[in-house]
Amino acid sequence: MSRKVRVALRCVALIAVFPLVPALVSPPAPASGPYRSALSHLGAASALAASTCNNKACTQASHGLKFLKFTCVASPGTNCKTVHGGQDCAVSTC
Repeated sequence: MSRKVRVALRCVALIAVFPLVPALVSPPAPASGPYRSALSHLGAASALAASTCNNKACTQASHGLKFLKFTCVASPGTNCKTVHGGQDCAVSTC
C-alpha cells in the first residue's frame, strides 16, 4: 500500500472512532419523565437540619487499632449528629 492510502485509512478510522468516545466515557443518563428538569442532575445534596437541640458536640473516640470513629459528647449550645456509621460527624449551633 502506498503511504497516502495508509494515512487516509488512519484518518478515516480516527474519524469513525471519535463519535464513540463520549458514549464510552460519559455516565448513563438518569431516567426521564414529563416532570424532570433538564438541570435536575445538577441539584445540591440534601441539607441535614436539626429539629431539636441535643446539646452535644463531635469528638473522635478510639474503637480498636484500625481507625477512629466520631461520637457525640455533652456540649451546651451545639447539635451533634454522626453519619455513615460514625465515619463522619455534623455539628450545628442551636
